[in-house]
Amino acid sequence: MVQLTCTVREYTGSLLIANLLTSNTTIVLSNFGAATTQTVEDSDGIVTPGDTAELDSTVMNVIATGTVQAGVALGPLTVGVGPQAPVILLQDPNDGTLYMVFPDGEPSDISRIAMIFNLDDNPSATTPICFVSGTPILTVGGYKKVEDIRTGDRLVDWEGNPTKVLWVGVQHVTDLTNPANAAARPLTFAPTTFGRAPDQPAIRLSGNHRILLSGPIASLYFGSSDVLVPAKALADGQRATVEDFENTVTYYHLLCEAHTLVCAGGIWAETLVLGPVSNHILGPRKIDEITTATTHCDVSQHARLHQTCLPSLKPREVTLLQHDNWQQSTPYNALAL
Repeated sequence: MVQLTCTVREYTGSLLIANLLTSNTTIVLSNFGAATTQTVEDSDGIVTPGDTAELDSTVMNVIATGTVQAGVALGPLTVGVGPQAPVILLQDPNDGTLYMVFPDGEPSDISRIAMIFNLDDNPSATTPICFVSGTPILTVGGYKKVEDIRTGDRLVDWEGNPTKVLWVGVQHVTDLTNPANAAARPLTFAPTTFGRAPDQPAIRLSGNHRILLSGPIASLYFGSSDVLVPAKALADGQRATVEDFENTVTYYHLLCEAHTLVCAGGIWAETLVLGPVSNHILGPRKIDEITTATTHCDVSQHARLHQTCLPSLKPREVTLLQHDNWQQSTPYNALAL
C-alpha cells in the first residue's frame, strides 16, 4: 500500500456531484469544513476515478481528480489567481459525504474567498500523456529525436529560453488494435497543421497530450489568448487523425525544470507536469525515479514542477474555439530556424 499525507476538507455545500464536475466550479470557503491532515492510502499509488482509496482507514470511492485554484473577489466576480494545485474528490459510500483532498496542500492567497475547481471523473484521463518515439524535439543544439534526449539536455521552450531535462521516462503500450485500448492510441498531425511547411514531418502525440492553441476566442471564453488543449480534442480525420493501424507504440515523457511548452517538429506541446494525473500514468516505480531526480529542487522549484504554464481546457470546452484556423502564437518562432 502507498500512503500520502494530505490536507482534507469536507464539502458541506449543496451542489450535486454532476455540478461539481463542470469546469471552473467556484465554491466559497464557507461551504467547506475545517482543514485537517489525513492519510490517503491506495494499493498502488495510482488514484483513479472509479476506484477506491482509504482516507484514515475508511474506504472511500474516488469520484474525480483534477486541479484547484484560489479564488479572489474582483468587483462582482470571483477570479482564479496563483498556481493550480492537484485535488481529489472522494465520497464516503456509507453516508455520501464528500471530501476534497489536496495532496500538495490547498492553493492559498491572502485575499482568497473561494476555491475554483476543475474536476474530471473520466478514467481515460489517465492514459499516456507523452511524445511518440521518433518525434523531433528542439534542443539548444537543434532537433533531436525524443528517444535520443537524455537527462541534462537543454530544450528550447516556447519563449526561446533553455530548459533542462530532469528526467526521461519510457512507456511501451501494446494491444492498441483492441477497441478496449482505443484511448491509448496516438494521434498524427499532418505536416501542414499550425502553419508548418508541407515538407515538415507528421507529428505523433498521445491523445491526452496537451498542445498550445491561441486566438482571441480563447481569450473571450477563458481569459487567456493562449490555452492548452488535449490533442484528441482536435481529431478531425484530416489534419489530426487517431491511428488504428499499429498494435504497439512507445511513448516518452520529458520532465523539465518547470512545466512548459517545447517544439515538436514545429508544434508546441507540453512537457510533463507532476500531480495526480501523472501519478495515474506513471505508477510508483517511475514516481520514485522522479523523486530521486528532483531531490536537489527546493520548495519553489518543486512548485513549478506541479504548476501548468497555461490554462488547460477539457475536450468539450475546445468545441467553443474555431477549428478552421488552428493557431499557435509564441514569443519564439521555431519555424524561422
